[in-house]
Amino acid sequence: KVEREDDPIEGGEDAPLDAATAFYLRFVCEYTKDSTTMSASEKNEVLGNLLPDVPALCGVVQKHLGRLVGAIRISASKNDEEEDDNEEEAAQFEEDQAFICLQLLQLVKCADLQEEGSRRHLVSILYGMLTSQETPDDLVETCIRSLALAHDTENQFLQAVSEVIDEIKDQSATVDGETFDEDDDDASNENNQNNNLCQIRILSTLLIVLEQVSGSVNSMGLLDTFSDSIVAAVTTNSNLVREAGVSCLGKYALLMSESKVVAEFKPLLLQVASSKSERVEVRAQALLALCDLALLFDGVLGPNAPPSSTADEKDETNDVSFVFLLSEMLCHSNFAVVVIAAEVAAKLLFAGKLNDHPSLAAHLVAIFFDSDLLKSNTDEDSDEVKEIGNPVRLQQILSLFLPCLLY
Repeated sequence: KVEREDDPIEGGEDAPLDAATAFYLRFVCEYTKDSTTMSASEKNEVLGNLLPDVPALCGVVQKHLGRLVGAIRISASKNDEEEDDNEEEAAQFEEDQAFICLQLLQLVKCADLQEEGSRRHLVSILYGMLTSQETPDDLVETCIRSLALAHDTENQFLQAVSEVIDEIKDQSATVDGETFDEDDDDASNENNQNNNLCQIRILSTLLIVLEQVSGSVNSMGLLDTFSDSIVAAVTTNSNLVREAGVSCLGKYALLMSESKVVAEFKPLLLQVASSKSERVEVRAQALLALCDLALLFDGVLGPNAPPSSTADEKDETNDVSFVFLLSEMLCHSNFAVVVIAAEVAAKLLFAGKLNDHPSLAAHLVAIFFDSDLLKSNTDEDSDEVKEIGNPVRLQQILSLFLPCLLY
């Protein structure tokens, strides 16, 4: 049993919570909550001694978030030419405050959320953090997970997320509604940048949310409301937003029905993946998304619907099948594209999805014995090996896959 005389969270501005105490508090609370040797009453007693009520916890989060945002503002206001003797100290301060915020937000899983007023107060604080562009990206995922814990049902959680997204859209629309001098390029660029930041915040939020939800029938109505934001990002002019949009579309489509995936999302992903003018990173994201969908839905590998007679030349890419596209990318001049396509082909062949296409297996054998293609300076023990598109990772996959293929 953990004993602590004073409440580690209490204290005024002159006694802030430090990183070590925040980590200790989070660890002990989680250990206590998950303990199999303590009774429920013992757990409640320990947690009651360590944690204040939810409004007080929210107040401490806001205090440290304010310090973090303030430090970021000061850092952003300085010119690159300005010398700052305390730059390292300032960076360490930002890192500490972000760490403390993360630890405090994770305490939500141990807090008592039965009281409706406390729960609503927590939801209000999380809503403000998620809708503020000043909230660092590192805190978004933990905020969303905490928001999910603050709701009893998936529908309630998705409704709260929908309200967050609507608010971010309203902020973007407010910026769009402002009038700018036609010759003021700086103002126009700043406007575009703000719009892109809003879209990226929406997409990063949805990426985390889509990993949290089950996609049950009861949630489909709310999930459908996210479609417009995702599709708009896939077709935007911003490379960064488009890449995030394609990745988000892949996760979103996994929760949809096969008929909707084949009719609406498969053609869009194929168009992105087959576009010669598209960035390699974006094409790779589309290919990986198609792979995940093909493992679930056979229709993704099937023939495409015949193009309409009124389709123009720009729509010809919609008639490219996934298997044909995969074969084409295995022969690509860019080694990174070949490596990603080879990993996708290996997964689908191993799952028995491409038994009618032995030529793909032949491509993989040729790639496995191509010393130039799989040449890499990456240390096999480094984290880079785990990333999709790494030649060492592909070589490891093929070393296991090819013997299995023989049997």
